[in-house]
Amino acid sequence: DNTMLTQLAHHWGKLHQQISSQWGCLDNPVFNANDWPVRLEQTIQFLSGRSDIPIPADTLKLSHEQCRRLSAQQFVPIMPDFRWDQLRQCENHQLAVVDLDAFVRAPREVEWVILEYLLSPQQAKHFVEAYSQYQPIPDLTNCRLSYRLLLFLMNILGETDLRNWLEQPILFK
Repeated sequence: DNTMLTQLAHHWGKLHQQISSQWGCLDNPVFNANDWPVRLEQTIQFLSGRSDIPIPADTLKLSHEQCRRLSAQQFVPIMPDFRWDQLRQCENHQLAVVDLDAFVRAPREVEWVILEYLLSPQQAKHFVEAYSQYQPIPDLTNCRLSYRLLLFLMNILGETDLRNWLEQPILFK
């Protein structure tokens, strides 16, 4: 509901203010910003080679080109496997995150790409209103394909139809 969305947006807004110039492990990020696009491309290439679902060559090529143009400079705590079942509403109606093992430092855009799979357009609008009290909404245009492909290959939501996954409606610019 809107109350839970607001709580989550405030939570993410505050988490995303915890900026680091390095990424990786939440408590000890050791990779620098220049490593991000290189490692992202390598990870997508590695995972696509191990996937039972073939990734079309043109999709991989576009993703690799996009990776090479990325210039992430700020890394924040994110949950790359975020799903609704990792939240619980407490008796006092506060929202609690109960699955914390996957938290890492990465570009906040990764979580915003995940949100496009979890929110309706109306929920997205409500989420943006609350989150934007902390900082602007990131532009996903130049990273969406690569992050969507990465998340698909990580099987974060169990989707097995790549075309369906990549054609998910765009909720944020």
